[in-house]
Amino acid sequence: MHTRFVKTARLALATFILASLAACSSDLGSAKIKQIPKDGTVEQVIAELGDGPLKAQLPADSVRLVGGFRRETYIAGGGKVDVIWYREEPGTLEDVIDKTTETPVVLKDGKFQGGGWSYYEEFASKAGIPNAIRGRERLDSISKAQSAGK
Repeated sequence: MHTRFVKTARLALATFILASLAACSSDLGSAKIKQIPKDGTVEQVIAELGDGPLKAQLPADSVRLVGGFRRETYIAGGGKVDVIWYREEPGTLEDVIDKTTETPVVLKDGKFQGGGWSYYEEFASKAGIPNAIRGRERLDSISKAQSAGK
């Protein structure tokens, strides 16, 4: 009886640990992002991520892409912040940013700072840059409220 309880407890603990690890690495491309060296350059980031699936549809779109990935640039906290949106599936620059299709990779002053949604949301809040998901949720709720009032 005692050994059965110990085996069950060990199995439950192992399942919990594996589920926790899976939740931590649920970001798309998390294995690639973990390979990026701290303070890595844009070139090193792109080398680790590989070729992105996005292509510029218009000549002006090329400044919004780096290595086939969407790039957003901000001036915040006394420096330049680049967010490279890692994705695997084809798409366009007009696609909305979504946690299931893209993962943020953050560089400050040209040096890799971190990646993944948890990192990005905390960084964006502290740096005062827009949070792609929070902004869309806000706009969706405003739109719903305005529709309800008509």
